[in-house]
Amino acid sequence: MKRFVSVILLGFGLLTACAPAPYVRDDWPNRRITMDQLNDDGQTGLIQVFIGYGVFVDNHAALRLVCPGKPTLFWDPGGNFGDNDPQILSRKHNYLIWEQAPDAKTFMEWRIKVPDVATEMFEFAMSAAQAEYLWDILKNGNPPEHPLGRFTHRSAPMRCGTDTSDYLSRFAGDVVRVPKSYFWPRDLAKVLYTQRPRRVVYYRLHEPLRELHPPQ
Repeated sequence: MKRFVSVILLGFGLLTACAPAPYVRDDWPNRRITMDQLNDDGQTGLIQVFIGYGVFVDNHAALRLVCPGKPTLFWDPGGNFGDNDPQILSRKHNYLIWEQAPDAKTFMEWRIKVPDVATEMFEFAMSAAQAEYLWDILKNGNPPEHPLGRFTHRSAPMRCGTDTSDYLSRFAGDVVRVPKSYFWPRDLAKVLYTQRPRRVVYYRLHEPLRELHPPQ
């Protein structure tokens, strides 16, 4: 009987630890926004990191990179965005889209339909030079002899958290400091909350969309 109770308590603890968006900062100043307010004008360098949560566990990480003067990149490592749409699938190259990449609203609405019970979008602004540097690496990759090592946007299922955090950790240190790669997307989210994002957009099932800002 004691063993059975222990197993039940352990299972409850694991489910609690994997609750949707466990690190969301409800204490930050926030306001309700509409889906249309998610989108940017393409004139500012941006990294937008999406973390999606299923019923019991965080289930995806993806990234948009906005570089003024260049096509926006959308990287969905190991993901299946657009796989049922021949037009989108034809523009998807090893999980990267650079032709008519989805805007933030389109991807957030798609995640809600997956369905996610919660989704976070972390947004970080950067200079044009930083954006161009990160854009080139994500789009074209690095050769093995590069000082920071080989990189390619190729991925595989269940590598979304690892590949997204690895890219940020190795190349985006001037914008956001991610100390290492993380398998679980929620662990990446925990770090991103410490990095003073420009904003965090937070969706939770049956709740209004909110925009959070770190305290001044």
